[in-house]
Amino acid sequence: MPAQLSYVPVFEYSSDQPDFLNETKELARHLFESEVPACYFRRKQGRDLQRAIKVAQEFNTRGILTVVELWPDDPVLPFRNLAEWAVSGTIGLHWVDGVPAFDADAVLELLDGAGRHRLVLDLILKFRGTLPDEKEFKSWVRKAGKWMKKYSHVQTVKLAEIPADADAAMKQTIAGYIASVLEVSRWSKRSISASLWAGHEDLRTVAADFGFITVDPDVEQPVDAVQKTGELADAVRIAKESAIPVYARLPMIPRFYSKGWFAFEVGKTLDAWVDRNAFRDYRDRPGWLEDPR
Repeated sequence: MPAQLSYVPVFEYSSDQPDFLNETKELARHLFESEVPACYFRRKQGRDLQRAIKVAQEFNTRGILTVVELWPDDPVLPFRNLAEWAVSGTIGLHWVDGVPAFDADAVLELLDGAGRHRLVLDLILKFRGTLPDEKEFKSWVRKAGKWMKKYSHVQTVKLAEIPADADAAMKQTIAGYIASVLEVSRWSKRSISASLWAGHEDLRTVAADFGFITVDPDVEQPVDAVQKTGELADAVRIAKESAIPVYARLPMIPRFYSKGWFAFEVGKTLDAWVDRNAFRDYRDRPGWLEDPR
């Protein structure tokens, strides 16, 4: 069992929604007051990254951090501008009946490009049907590990889905796969979906983090309220029965924050959150963020 569990409260915005940049100021104010630190910008594959950059800029200048969903076929050139305004990006890696449902070479290029432009990443792993062959999976991990070791820019590795009929042996294999990724990305935090953690006792030792939890910004004091409803509720109940504290964190884990893994403008927004009681674990402030004396 983990000693404690963390999660990130986020407001989720889809690229399919109408353009609301003119409403960003009011929405950002409400999120800030409700202690929701981030917007998770969900994109459809193939969509231009320029809108994501614009959304991230609008939110960041109003005190809200932006996490952007990335896809393996995204061009890496815009990552330079994206890293100026977005706190991090996520990349989904799905295996269906043992076969990667993504272009493995494109993911390697994305890992390299994100590292070169100092864009922090969260990897989200899903397994459906039969599992990939162990040798093939670890072969991919070794290739991806070249860039994860070089840049140390993957902050979380999250297990988000397992086959519906997974037995104890399959879960043990999956846990081993997660461990193999962490071996090549030693700075990463182990993460798992709250529903998997609650529903599978034998997976509770896999991770100490739940990743992004969507919050309704209309809920009063959502950082507290979200623990009692929706995706997180069962996990929180089980954790409390085992005396495991559950707390909210920012979309950049404390280790990466203390190392200064962000652009200047994003750093100013992070700085506005770390002194709040809800995020008191961020005690080691990078030196260049300290007020001049």
